[in-house]
Amino acid sequence: IIGQGYVGLPLAMAAIEAGWNVIGVDNSEPKIAQINAGSSPVEDISDAQLQAAILKGVYKATTDFSAVSQASVITICVPTPLDEKRQPDLTLLRSATIGSAPFVSNETLVVSESTSYPGTLRDIIIPVVNSLKPRDSLKVYFASAPERVNPGDPIWNQKNTPRLVGAIDEESQQRALAFYGSICDAAVSVSTPEVAE
Repeated sequence: IIGQGYVGLPLAMAAIEAGWNVIGVDNSEPKIAQINAGSSPVEDISDAQLQAAILKGVYKATTDFSAVSQASVITICVPTPLDEKRQPDLTLLRSATIGSAPFVSNETLVVSESTSYPGTLRDIIIPVVNSLKPRDSLKVYFASAPERVNPGDPIWNQKNTPRLVGAIDEESQQRALAFYGSICDAAVSVSTPEVAE
């Protein structure tokens, strides 16, 4: 999971609860140091929950993007704030994609969770991954499942908030639905990534 903030860290803990092993990647060394010390930087995850995941060996956090080579699913959960023109600033999204693309293994699912405009997966993420992925990564699957986090909400969380899932082809869609179906009560299939976005 690329990005270990208010979206990525709760997703990491939800995936662990669903039986996944998770590597959290973030380019902030202070944040990774805080996480690895067992101190949660986000209000929705307790220190005890984070410490339990680390102690069980099912979660580790790193600034090293090469760790994504071990992943069967890569989710990009980085901020896309609005710029001064009220357009999504995709600087961090591009950076996360460029950082991880050279390490995407064959048969890996890449999911964009970052909030952005329709076409972001198809026009930005896919071309970057396809141009930088290893030569032997012949097949990479792509989907969009925009995050639905409302920090501090005592009722709605990763498990009970429905998720829209849209992919570029049927196999990508099935893999994405299987992943989110393991985490969420309702993974809602939509026809394209653009619909989800």
